[in-house]
Amino acid sequence: MIELPSDPPPSTATAQTAPQPHIAAPVVTIVGVGLIGGSIGLGLKRAGWRGTILGVGRDPQCLQNARRRGAIDQAVPTLARAAAVSDLVVVCTPVDRIAANVAEALAHGPDHLAVTDAGSVKAAILRDLRLMGETAGPRSRNDASAPSRFVAAHPLAGSELAGVEHARDDLFLGRVCVLTPSPVTDPDALERVSAFWTTLGCRLVSLDPEEHDRVLALTSHLPHLIASALAGCITPRDQDFAAGAYRDLTRVAAADAGLWRAILQANRAALDRALDLFRARLDQLRAALDDHPSATRFEHLWNEAAQRRRDWTFDPPGQPD
Repeated sequence: MIELPSDPPPSTATAQTAPQPHIAAPVVTIVGVGLIGGSIGLGLKRAGWRGTILGVGRDPQCLQNARRRGAIDQAVPTLARAAAVSDLVVVCTPVDRIAANVAEALAHGPDHLAVTDAGSVKAAILRDLRLMGETAGPRSRNDASAPSRFVAAHPLAGSELAGVEHARDDLFLGRVCVLTPSPVTDPDALERVSAFWTTLGCRLVSLDPEEHDRVLALTSHLPHLIASALAGCITPRDQDFAAGAYRDLTRVAAADAGLWRAILQANRAALDRALDLFRARLDQLRAALDDHPSATRFEHLWNEAAQRRRDWTFDPPGQPD
């Protein structure tokens, strides 16, 4: 087990007052060891990661379950203590807590610490960090030119299921992981974070944070909202007559409401634009149904969508987000 430092007193909660001990082997801390965090731990073990995996979370029982499953090697009571002995911290908490967790890790970690996350929204997290003044770490938070050791990321993997009991070691194999580095991103941190996600089996793609949020509003956030709306329209009696179409369209409606409320609110502007596009497409289909006697317009819209769906291939082993 790794010997952990004591928690800092409240008066020094955002200042590093002493050098951190050298860690011979890589130490990764996972903050939030649920489905995603647990799958990261299991994926690292599957890939032959030779370091130590620390777990931080609010629920001691969850951490105990994560250790029992082998997703972490050691549970740590606070992020400050874990960050102080870590080489890399990956934050897997809900999106409305990620910025604060990243700032805390940077405030208490060693100089070489790299931090990444798995949040489904990027621009809001980076904006919150800028407001906190913590993106460059505690020693240089007042230096606008200082390199940032936080590399925002989003692995496109997940499930409607929650909890470490549903974690799987192959969840990230073959999946795209979007990185959103900026001109001030520290090159060493970017290199190590890139290697980290690659080790889990991800294919890396770099995007601007706003472009990430635009695309994900269409491909993930809007589908979750539509799934919930459709499932809410179907009564228990109607479900007796539901089959494959209902199953496929509403699977993600079973996801956690609080988690998804935070995601949708954090990406509200892009989601509103995606909703407008969706409404416009529905209006076009509806109007085309009234286009008698010709069916040309409806068939054009339908076949255009069908071809786009056929052009999309998806075959990694994990379940889609």
